[in-house]
Amino acid sequence: MLNYSKGQGLIASLFIFMIFAFIIVLVSVLFVYMGDRVETALKGVDVKTSQNWTEIVENSMGGVNRAYDTLHWLTTFVILGYVLAIFIGCFFSKEHPVMFIIYIFISVIAVIISVPIANSYYTLYLNTELNPTFLGFESASYILFHLPTFMIVLGLVGGTIMVTRIIKGRSEG
Repeated sequence: MLNYSKGQGLIASLFIFMIFAFIIVLVSVLFVYMGDRVETALKGVDVKTSQNWTEIVENSMGGVNRAYDTLHWLTTFVILGYVLAIFIGCFFSKEHPVMFIIYIFISVIAVIISVPIANSYYTLYLNTELNPTFLGFESASYILFHLPTFMIVLGLVGGTIMVTRIIKGRSEG
């Protein structure tokens, strides 16, 4: 676990956020895509049972796919929850003011690194096979399409929270 009270992990959290957001959306898209494909394939199988095979598939795999539908909005909430965790980490950081300069420098690097991540996501989004599934993840896709902008805002707001906390801590002590 990252220790934010001493500033450890605060800088790494920007990079972890980018990687985490990309992976969680990609894995969710793959789960939804595979679930739909498996259900369609199972419905096409001709199986002799005492019950209706389509009904069995609908009750089993259809239930899984209905559960996967929550991933459309859940991914966005998890990403925004991580952003909130970064802000809370900035608030509880008790570092020397030099840490702010390092934080801004690392934020700039994070913005530069976020550009290829956003471009990679866009390339995957345009894949004709996966695109219909990606369309269900509107808000998460919006965040990843505009990842450099989100990283700028995250860096500036996090840095502002950290500086105001540092100034307040210096005036009290």
